[in-house]
Amino acid sequence: MAWIFLTVAVLSNIVSNMMFKLAMAAFPQERTFETLFKFALNPYLWLGGLACVLLLGCYLLALRDLGLMMSYVFVISLSMVGISIASVLFLGEPISFQSALGMAMVIGGVSLITLANSHAPSDPASAGHMPAHGVVEQG
Repeated sequence: MAWIFLTVAVLSNIVSNMMFKLAMAAFPQERTFETLFKFALNPYLWLGGLACVLLLGCYLLALRDLGLMMSYVFVISLSMVGISIASVLFLGEPISFQSALGMAMVIGGVSLITLANSHAPSDPASAGHMPAHGVVEQG
């Protein structure tokens, strides 16, 4: 179930960034109370905020069952790749060969980290590395 939460977190991160980009296209040049209030009601801004809430909730739920390194690397790296692809597909932003190569390397790196961590215990407290109460004992 943790992997489902991480996948939803990645997708939420992509959606939130796309929504914020669309919202900022409507950011007022003239910043008065009225224009800023109107901007605050922008639906893209609200959808981006809701996607951020979903991102955080799913990420926290995944952290219960997966290690921090695995969770963080998965969410941040794959979000970066997804945002890059979405910006090309939906916003028409250009992509270079170097960017595509970098995304392929990120995916390869995440795959290696996932494989390396698939055999490691996911909860340091249950593996005897850290007491259950979260305080490291002095030796």
